[in-house]
Amino acid sequence: NAFGTNRGDEAMLSALALILRRHDPGANVTVYANSWLDLARHGVVLRPWITPRDVWPRLPAPLARRLFSRGWLTCPATANPALQSIAAHSFVISGPAGPYLGDIKLSREPSCLLPLAVCTALDVPFGVIAVSAGPFHDRRRNRLRRSILRKARFWTLREAISARHAEALGLESPPREVGADLVFAHPDRTPDEFLDACQREEYEGVVDQLRRHPG
Repeated sequence: NAFGTNRGDEAMLSALALILRRHDPGANVTVYANSWLDLARHGVVLRPWITPRDVWPRLPAPLARRLFSRGWLTCPATANPALQSIAAHSFVISGPAGPYLGDIKLSREPSCLLPLAVCTALDVPFGVIAVSAGPFHDRRRNRLRRSILRKARFWTLREAISARHAEALGLESPPREVGADLVFAHPDRTPDEFLDACQREEYEGVVDQLRRHPG
């Protein structure tokens, strides 16, 4: 699920679509967006964001989110046509975005986890890519988070603090990797503030290349 109306997320999704097509030129790519995104030039199909209200359309949105967060989504609920569209995909990628999973955006997190819960129930492979995460202090939600995220094939995080929060969630799997989000690379900040030690050499190499070839 993509938030939409956001040029940063749009740029990341554009790059992701191009990478997928490079690996599989015939791939069909669908993005579920909360609002408008300019991705048509990449041949991406846009569909509406899927939320708990698609499972319980007669309930107010806050109540639908609460039911999902308490683990009320079961396999029979996935017979809903909106949710069945998720099961039609060969692989689901959740993200990129931030803050995405965790206590910071509690009202949004159910909509981020819902497609992955459907994937978990129906054995559709999925991964989580380039998201901010945590903190995870809500024990009831943590049970739901662990039951869903344990099935992910991979989980990449946008910054080191998100990686530490994800580690504290106590998942034995999936493999987690941390990236370097250059949104945090403000000129007044040093690389030590937003990069792990193992990433600084690569970052300095990219900066040096840009200085030598600014065009």
